[in-house]
Amino acid sequence: WIAKGKCQVIVRDKFQDRFEETVARILEPGSHFGEVSMLYNCKRSATVIAKNYCTCAKINRSGYNELLQIYPNLNENIRKYIDHYDDPLKVFMEISLNRIDFFKGLPKHIKNEWIFNMNLKQIEKGSFLYEQGTNSEEMYLIQSGVVEILTNLEKAEFVIERLHRGSIINQNSFLMNDGIDTDARCMTSVSYFAIDIKTIKHLRQK
Repeated sequence: WIAKGKCQVIVRDKFQDRFEETVARILEPGSHFGEVSMLYNCKRSATVIAKNYCTCAKINRSGYNELLQIYPNLNENIRKYIDHYDDPLKVFMEISLNRIDFFKGLPKHIKNEWIFNMNLKQIEKGSFLYEQGTNSEEMYLIQSGVVEILTNLEKAEFVIERLHRGSIINQNSFLMNDGIDTDARCMTSVSYFAIDIKTIKHLRQK
């Protein structure tokens, strides 16, 4: 919590070969930050920088859990607050994932759980996200770069499609827990968000 001073919230995104930082919002006295990581038990989704001398208060996870005993609706109230976040990276991820019919129909707070539990990864040109004959363990959202989906046709390599920023990869096999019958090869270095089966099972239990 900020008692005095101002901070800026910076979100970092990647477009092809460049990174771009955006000031998502300015935090003033009475504002708070760190609630996404605390509530969803995930990595921090933004960087917070003090604009001037600041006085802040902090709470650790055990202290937060004690507050939940006193205020059992605290998590729900914070989730509603997070629902209104409109930083560019979160909006990009939600718009992209909404192309999946299954995801589009989910309540807002479950969408947030999904988005904040996706891990950002990098992979080099020529590498494979997945290959034919393997099990479907992850679903991917391309942040930057190009991935081509391949299959073999009459013993020759055949490119089915080339996917760019905002494309979702492997969602059908992932959601249906099917085997993979194509290859996904990176035509460039690729930055992507991924979520795995273990995380999805954990979210279902919640």
